[in-house]
Order: sequence, then structure tokens, then C-alpha cells
Amino acid sequence: MLRKYLKYMIKGGRVSKPKGLIASVLRLNPVISMDENGKSLLFGTTFSQEASLNKIYKHIKKISIGKTVWNYIILHAHNLEGAEKATEKMGVITGLQPISVVDISPVIGVHAGSGAISLMFNQK
Repeated sequence: MLRKYLKYMIKGGRVSKPKGLIASVLRLNPVISMDENGKSLLFGTTFSQEASLNKIYKHIKKISIGKTVWNYIILHAHNLEGAEKATEKMGVITGLQPISVVDISPVIGVHAGSGAISLMFNQK
């Protein structure tokens, strides 16, 4: 059986069926990012959502050296508990509260799947 996140990514055309099957067998979760043109790209893979978020937090800390995160938004797909945990962690990293915590639209949810969490931030 395909893992729930992969199922939606395959249905949305973000992951091919063969790659999705292999990732599912290996129990991998994709960590997706977007480039400056809005194209999605594979940032990494992990074995759990917690590990995925830790990878993202580590990356935010790394790219923020010498810069300041001045605002951020947390998006989630029917995962308020996960969004609250992300708010706590980002508060520690940035010293800020999010501008907004949003339950994402059904269109994005189709691609990401129920339970997904996304972070968007600006830095200077």
C-alpha cells in the first residue's frame, strides 16, 4: 500500500508511479521545496514527518546565518496539532510568532495529502 503522502503526490503528477512505489516500499517520505520559479523539487527524503520537519528547521537555521527571518506562515492539511508544534519550533528559531496558521486549500491538499505541513518564510 502506498504511503498517504506519496499517494497524493502520484495522483497530482508530482511523483511518478515507479518512484512512488519504490519510496513506499522503502517507507520514505519526500521533503518537497520550491525553486524561485515556483517549480517543485525534491529537497530530501526521511522516514517520518518529524524527521522531515527537523530537516527543514536545520536548513532554515543554516540559510539564516547572518540574516533575519522577519515573518513566516505555517500551512497544514487538517493537521492543527502538527502546525502548533511547528509554531513552537519556529518561535524558538526566529523569536517570532507566525503571521498566520492556515489550513491549506483543497487544491494544494490534493497534491500534498492530508496531514502535510508547510513552512513559508521571508528573510532579510
